Amino acid sequence: TQTLLSQVGNISTPDPRTITVQPWEKDLINDIKNAINNSNIGLNAQDNGEMIIINIPALTAERRVDLVKQVKSETENCRIGVRNARKDGNDELKKLHKDGMVSDDLLKEAENNIQNFTNQFIEKANKVSSLKEEELMKV
Repeated sequence: TQTLLSQVGNISTPDPRTITVQPWEKDLINDIKNAINNSNIGLNAQDNGEMIIINIPALTAERRVDLVKQVKSETENCRIGVRNARKDGNDELKKLHKDGMVSDDLLKEAENNIQNFTNQFIEKANKVSSLKEEELMKV
């Protein structure tokens, strides 16, 4: 069965460009190595009989552009999630208002608060995205 890598062995980074995985059971080495090689993430795993060694290649300009696109995609997913949370919150407020548990004034104030939180979190996501894009494009 598929299991998280962290649950079948020790993962360490002896240097910035190398990841090592030392499985607790030696007969898992080939399965782990094959899973990493077949994962389509651009990494090539090798083993020395006791552990798996993954050398991380330097980023090419093309790979940097791909990663920036992925960052933009994840940022958009984050913004969508925040907007969905806003919609859910507003729907709950409207339901409470309809049931008579929240007055008109409290409804408007709560909706404004939700919108302010939405704006704050979207702005944070945009800042993190910009910083990550700068970091990725820096050679």
